Amino acid sequence: SAFRGPELRTELRLRDFSINAMACSLSDLFSESPVVVDPVGGLKDLAGRRIRAASEFAFRDDPLRCLRAYRFAAELQFDIETETRSWIPASARLLSGVSPERIHEELETLLSTKRASRWLTELYEAELLQAILPELSEKWTKEGGTFPVSANLERILDSSESGAPINPEHHGGLSREAGSLRWLLRLASSIAISDQIGGTYKKLVSAVSGARLRLSNRETRYLLTVLETSQQVLSCAAQTTVADD
Repeated sequence: SAFRGPELRTELRLRDFSINAMACSLSDLFSESPVVVDPVGGLKDLAGRRIRAASEFAFRDDPLRCLRAYRFAAELQFDIETETRSWIPASARLLSGVSPERIHEELETLLSTKRASRWLTELYEAELLQAILPELSEKWTKEGGTFPVSANLERILDSSESGAPINPEHHGGLSREAGSLRWLLRLASSIAISDQIGGTYKKLVSAVSGARLRLSNRETRYLLTVLETSQQVLSCAAQTTVADD
């Protein structure tokens, strides 16, 4: 793609994170000592396992990067640098202007990582969950961003060899490919009300699947089924303590 800046270093400074803001000549790539163009310290952050914004304008330029920071941290098991973390809440509200399909992709990938439920609290503290699913802001605030159902569900998933205590063939026909089942279970656990599991979720799921995340019809059916027949999964997660490894 065409450069947005007048030269390479300017272009790299416009990237999302320092670890993605490096370049090397193809002719130099396989040499013993390649020359790396690294205007914002990406090599140092890579070695230090840090996610750091390439500039203070990174999230304003593309608000989806707010969510991507946490996705990278989850996938790579990196830490988000303190200043970068402090910039995210100010841009969280701008996610309303990002297409649901892009948000869906980032959230699915994040919630498909191992023990991803811990990131629900991180996203809440960064005000990202509230921006993505404003219908649930009041519920999450009452719970203090602790997600009690999600925490227990994660322990159940960790203790299950199959990775899921519910059969997708009986609930919307979803396959296990790409972590679809796990991410939807985790999403359902964040939606479920810990002290009143069950009930009617159709209106809420309609908003989540349509305007917010643009779920497929199969994903929507699965999510609704899990919430409305939650005795199998979510009520167990709310009431059962499974020993940690």
